[in-house]
Amino acid sequence: MARPHLACLAAAAVLAGPGGADPASAQAGPASTAMTVSLEVAPSCTVAAGPLAFGPVDGIDAPSHSATASIEVACGPGVPFAVAIDEGQNPGNGTRRVRDPATGEYAAYDIFADPAHSQRWGSFGAQAVAAVTTSGGTARLTAYGRVADPAHLAAGRYGDVVTITAEF
Repeated sequence: MARPHLACLAAAAVLAGPGGADPASAQAGPASTAMTVSLEVAPSCTVAAGPLAFGPVDGIDAPSHSATASIEVACGPGVPFAVAIDEGQNPGNGTRRVRDPATGEYAAYDIFADPAHSQRWGSFGAQAVAAVTTSGGTARLTAYGRVADPAHLAAGRYGDVVTITAEF
């Protein structure tokens, strides 16, 4: 039985030619393949804000007191975004409040998207401020703050911290 097996090996060696290699596959030449290249640019934004400082307020006769703060949102080209401002650290009775840590007293205030104080700037949804898609620059927005009735407030240093978020 070993002989038919040897005959097959001998026939394969003869077909392979001298040196045992197939002449068609021994030719030199380039080999190539395809490589996929991809790039993903994630949408991104940064947010910066200046302080909303009401300054000294006359606690006797002032019917209201206003201040402004700048908010800057820098996004990549073509990234639409909306900006929301939370209720702060001392919310109460449906409004934001500043608090004097020495006395525990609160003063109601709010933040608006317009100088007429008619568009409350709040959380996402109806009260968020939508901005146009930027071309990669910085959008400059203004927050308009208002203390509705600073009259009869106890003297003190009131404060609060709100979080500004850009949703993109």
